[in-house]
Amino acid sequence: MKKIALSIITTSVILTSSANAGMVIDVEAGAGIWQPTLSGTMGYGNETVRTQLDLEENLDMKDTSSDLDNNYIYIDVDHFVPVLPNIRFERLNYSTSGNALLTNSIKFGDESFSSGQNLKTDMDMVQNDFILYWGIPGLNIVTAGILDIDFGIMAKQLDGYYSLTADDGTQDKVDFDVTIPMGYLAAQIDIPFLPLSLEASTKVISYDSSEISDTMIKASLNLPIPLPLIDTKLDVGYREQILKIDPELIGNFDADIKAKGIFFGLSAKF
Repeated sequence: MKKIALSIITTSVILTSSANAGMVIDVEAGAGIWQPTLSGTMGYGNETVRTQLDLEENLDMKDTSSDLDNNYIYIDVDHFVPVLPNIRFERLNYSTSGNALLTNSIKFGDESFSSGQNLKTDMDMVQNDFILYWGIPGLNIVTAGILDIDFGIMAKQLDGYYSLTADDGTQDKVDFDVTIPMGYLAAQIDIPFLPLSLEASTKVISYDSSEISDTMIKASLNLPIPLPLIDTKLDVGYREQILKIDPELIGNFDADIKAKGIFFGLSAKF
């Protein structure tokens, strides 16, 4: 009888420990700087009068690698309930400016800009990504904790403005604020016997003549910082965004922009 009782107690302890081990909520947060270069075009106007401007040739807005205003933050909550989605939020602040000499007169928005003037351009954009995702059940266990693959849905909010200012004080500004649904796919590999992990993700949607994609690859190195229950990492990676926006999506404003470059930052997992 004592042996039976002891077996029941031992089994209960093991099952309880296993259940508690599985009931884990991981929270990861990070921040850093993105240093992209730009290429492409932007335009504004109606079907009758439309001006297209090349970011490199017309606006001198090609290199923003020294601009520390282009920063990002994120927070990720990964829980133990397979049916419910995990939650991730990302915020990217992006701004750039340029100066160029107008070689011909243009009309942008409600204003006309004469040739021969110096034209200052400013673009400021905030991207908020709200992501709901699930992991492939059992994959982490089957691969001994090496591989994770996540998939989900998300909404990307683009909020900002684009402005032109000439030497004579002529100025026009285009504001935009739009939220776009997208698909989300990510994978992470923890390198065995090394304090290193590799991660890649892509967010994409394409419809009508608009296309938006946001692709990232990242290497994270565990830092030897003795903080209880906190893993601190140095992140280095490469990010590329394609924003191809039809005029019907954001009231008479269109864009075909590619931004790509390295980023670096710090993250912590609790």
